[in-house]
Amino acid sequence: MIGVDLIETIIENTILTAYLKRGPAGDEHTVNLLIVGNTGTGKSRLISQFSNVPRIKVAAEITFAALMNRFGLDLINGNLNHLFFSDLAPMVHKGSLGATLHEMSLFSQLIEEGISDWQTMGGRGFHSPATLQCGIIACATIDTYEHQLVPLSKTNGFLSRFLVVSYRHSEVLQRQIRTAIHQSVSMNHQRAGLRIPIGKVEVQLPEAISRSLSRPLDSTIPRGPKNPSLVDRALGMGDTYGYRTQSQLRNLLKANALRNHRFTVEDEDYLELVQMGNFFGPDMAEL
Repeated sequence: MIGVDLIETIIENTILTAYLKRGPAGDEHTVNLLIVGNTGTGKSRLISQFSNVPRIKVAAEITFAALMNRFGLDLINGNLNHLFFSDLAPMVHKGSLGATLHEMSLFSQLIEEGISDWQTMGGRGFHSPATLQCGIIACATIDTYEHQLVPLSKTNGFLSRFLVVSYRHSEVLQRQIRTAIHQSVSMNHQRAGLRIPIGKVEVQLPEAISRSLSRPLDSTIPRGPKNPSLVDRALGMGDTYGYRTQSQLRNLLKANALRNHRFTVEDEDYLELVQMGNFFGPDMAEL
């Protein structure tokens, strides 16, 4: 799509985190991504172009029970890495606070430690012969994020499990899009196909590059609000000490190397992640 190359790269790297082989520390978890922006900025179209990638499923349903009915077998057989949600708003409009928090709790288990036993709000129990786990890539408007997801996550830490990225259209991009509409030109561009590994891949991350994630972006002045590290910039809500965020960024670094057909993270990957980092968090940087 016009003007969103870096956001597309973040999505590709997020998809590739599902193919990282776990090392001794076991922190190579699939990254979960939440894309936040104003209504009409093409968030759903942005993720839909990846819907044909293997082991990706687009979820029309937003209830956990409906998803298990539809995709449970795929999860059991290891055929599902990420669920795509074009809009998280229905999840936070369940009619009652209890029902909403219950759904969010189930999804939190699914995307982190995995889940094998669960109950509906009505008390009906379910059991899976295997622990089910997959990631989520989802979209939300800034209104849903600020007024529903943030207050709810103060109760259950739901957002701390996501890398949040956000963006808004600059005046230049708005003019480009309007011109494309006037000229009946497609707003999509041909992006090289994402190369998907056959199985799990071990990617090496040198400690020196890993430590760069926690260092200020400008090494000449002290770390602070005006000179954050990448971990500071991406810090998930409720991730008090930044451990989960640090792990997510380590995995994005490894995935970036994998996307570039390498099995060792290089300085180039860190520099590319710094560019992507302009869009980390809910502040909606301009494209």
